[in-house]
Amino acid sequence: MQARIFSSAFLIFVLISRMVAGQSDRQVISGTVFDIVTGEVLIGAYIYVSDGKSATTSNAQGHFTLWLDSQDFNREITITHIGYSPVALHFDLFASRQMVYLSPAHFALDEVFVSSQKVKDFMVPEVSVFKLERRELNLLPSFAGEKDLLLYLQKSPGVSLAGDGNANLYVRGGGHDQNLFLLDYMPLYHVSHFGGFTSTFNADFINSADVYLGGFPARYGGRLSSVVDVFSRDGNNLEHQKHLTLGMLTSKALFEGPLVRERSSYLVSFRKNTFPFFRWIWEMDEKYAMYDLNVKLNYRLTDKDRLYFSYYIGNDHVSVRVKNDDKVQSKLKVGWGNHAFSLRYNRLINHMLYLNVIIGKSSYGYREQSLVKVNNEGGSGNFKSDFSSGIRDDFIKMHFDYQPFNNFTLIFGSELFRHSYRPGSTQFIQSGNGFAYLDEKDGFPQKVSISPNVFGEMIFNDVCGFSLNGGLRVSSILSEGENYRFFKPRVTVARRLTYNLSVKLSYSKMMQHFHLISNNSAGMPADFRIPALESAPPSTSHQFLIGLYHSSFDDMYEVSLEAYYKKMLDLADLNEGVSYTTSGFDWERILAVNGRGESKGIEFLVRKTKGESTGWLGAALSQSVRQFDDINFGKKYPFKYDRLFSFSWFYQQQISKKISWSLTWDLGTGLPYSLPQAQYKNHEGDFVFIYNGINSFRDIWYHRGDVGFSYSTVRKAFRSEWSLSVINIYNRKNPNFYFTRIHNESPTIYRFSLFPIMPSVSYSISF
Repeated sequence: MQARIFSSAFLIFVLISRMVAGQSDRQVISGTVFDIVTGEVLIGAYIYVSDGKSATTSNAQGHFTLWLDSQDFNREITITHIGYSPVALHFDLFASRQMVYLSPAHFALDEVFVSSQKVKDFMVPEVSVFKLERRELNLLPSFAGEKDLLLYLQKSPGVSLAGDGNANLYVRGGGHDQNLFLLDYMPLYHVSHFGGFTSTFNADFINSADVYLGGFPARYGGRLSSVVDVFSRDGNNLEHQKHLTLGMLTSKALFEGPLVRERSSYLVSFRKNTFPFFRWIWEMDEKYAMYDLNVKLNYRLTDKDRLYFSYYIGNDHVSVRVKNDDKVQSKLKVGWGNHAFSLRYNRLINHMLYLNVIIGKSSYGYREQSLVKVNNEGGSGNFKSDFSSGIRDDFIKMHFDYQPFNNFTLIFGSELFRHSYRPGSTQFIQSGNGFAYLDEKDGFPQKVSISPNVFGEMIFNDVCGFSLNGGLRVSSILSEGENYRFFKPRVTVARRLTYNLSVKLSYSKMMQHFHLISNNSAGMPADFRIPALESAPPSTSHQFLIGLYHSSFDDMYEVSLEAYYKKMLDLADLNEGVSYTTSGFDWERILAVNGRGESKGIEFLVRKTKGESTGWLGAALSQSVRQFDDINFGKKYPFKYDRLFSFSWFYQQQISKKISWSLTWDLGTGLPYSLPQAQYKNHEGDFVFIYNGINSFRDIWYHRGDVGFSYSTVRKAFRSEWSLSVINIYNRKNPNFYFTRIHNESPTIYRFSLFPIMPSVSYSISF
């Protein structure tokens, strides 16, 4: 029934679009926009006719299609992009397909932009969307030379301030597992490195990113809370270049250049931790190593065909040694990481139709080893516990973009996933003098599920004062003899109220095919993904949103006010008093199922997008709760990352061609915790703590300020930059977690703060 409704709606929309946009005398121009210095395609370039009535943007492959009416034939067509000098061409200079090259703009204090949005773009049927360019990331204060995408997004309204040392995203009451992270169309899972100071996404490798916090287009699926769609650079196809960075936290090297000049290029980026930063901070007997490797190759087969290869691997390894006394020594080793690769083929079938085919594999693995050595009078023993867990996706995607008119686009396609789960397995080995030899293995069996998806998405822009993005995604999950089927409608409607004021409404339904079980400890990402089960079906979410959007006449300021309500169903979590283990328990004993989540809030954002200084301030009032029949006596309780109020401020100023500085400040109410309200001693003399419900205690306010300075020089042979940043500039001791110790025969609760004021410096050189 829903499929028939969708088909009927599709036919109606196509007929309306033809009646509205149909013209007897039309011609089409299309092309690709390139950077003239590097030869890379430019995503999000703005192409418009001089009267502003006909306009379009370049897609993720730099391609654009622009339909012109007869009155446009005598007008100029302008192509522009952030940080580039615009190019104006007459219609007669365009062939049927045009390659347009833009030159980086010369520095001017009155032409510093951090947004490419035009006044008319507030009519685009999108809500809670951030479209980020690499130049915006470079403006942020860096920690030890790292300008990070996820730390940038944490400052956006709708994203909860996770706290120091946490680079995860918690969007509108959702967990960090509910975010879909895509790198060149490849899904990635846990994307935070140890300590949370940086994420998987190396900023040097990023070209642009589209971030959806609500109003999800039908082309995305598989998560409940947000989509972070990252596109990497293609690499310079004109000349070889090297970029080196030496920082206190990480050091990086990036190499790029042509394989076949103007036709093929490579881009290789490697990042590794530099100094034992965490050992200095916490004074622990700790060893830490991390690395990221990105590789991208592309080859232009013809003017209409292009082939891409993308590869990513990243790993973290943490080792902590503890010597309790002369008799007992222990060591904990933890490692995790992502591994993904894909092959992508683009084909421009004709002026109106674009094909994108992606095939690849992505996997995430977690491993934890515990080693204990005991020496006593009875002998010596060695105890080893080895736990591993992971997930792997094999996928093929086929996406089509069809644009018969400037104000109408149809995006449709299909995707097929094979999800392989390793929920968890443990091997325990006991050996030594005086101890019986044991070698036991236990764990949950591996699971495989198949998930086919089809989707269709129709976009109308500014038709009779209205814009619309309507779509449907149909997904199935075949697992353990069960077939779960979901119809997920998405619709966003925008209405122009005045020339620079619009109102938008949105509804979207999302589905997630796995559940995340986490130990919730600080720093270590002990996240275990389990498949949908008969007792724990896939989770779903429904999100409703209404917003007002305003842009000043000179495009200098953008203001938005959004109110949302989100409901999540069929959530799963650990039961109270249960730890995730592989000791033979069944899922029914471990899991609390049929959970509900509810989140609502109001978010405000104002951005200054050009001038000598740029920046934004955002604020949010929100509430997020969870409810399980088997947790907290069935009563609602605050979500772990529920902040009732949050505020973020970012300011950047370009002082001269060489010098710039920036400042960020974050403020938020404290996070909820489960802390004991009282205690007593049992008959064995042990303390028993009494709690007044889950997350019934709220922490003190969180706030922190960071400042950054950069000094760059440009020579004929190279370009260099010094970056100085000071994190937590006024030495605020924000709480990270609480723990209990027995002091003078009485339990005492202690608060742990992650790091004090931390200056850092880095040096980068490009040649």
